[in-house]
Amino acid sequence: MTKTMKNIDLLIIEMCEKLWELKKNTNNNIKIEHDMYLKLFQLEHKDISSSYDIILVDETQDASRLILDMFIEF
Repeated sequence: MTKTMKNIDLLIIEMCEKLWELKKNTNNNIKIEHDMYLKLFQLEHKDISSSYDIILVDETQDASRLILDMFIEF
C-alpha cells in the first residue's frame, strides 16, 4: 500500500468516526437510518433475558448479524 493510499484510508476512518459521533448526537439535523437504533441498543449490552420468556423474530431471512448478535449475547 502506498503512503497516499494509507493516508486516504486514515482520512476515511477519521470521517466515519466523526459521522458516527454526529449521528449519536440528537442536537443536529444529521439523518440516521433505522438500524442506528438497533446498533445503539446492541452497544448498550442490556440484558433483556429476565424481561421476556421468548422472543419471536419475523422475517428471519432478513435479520442482520447485528440482530443475531443481540440475541446470542443473552
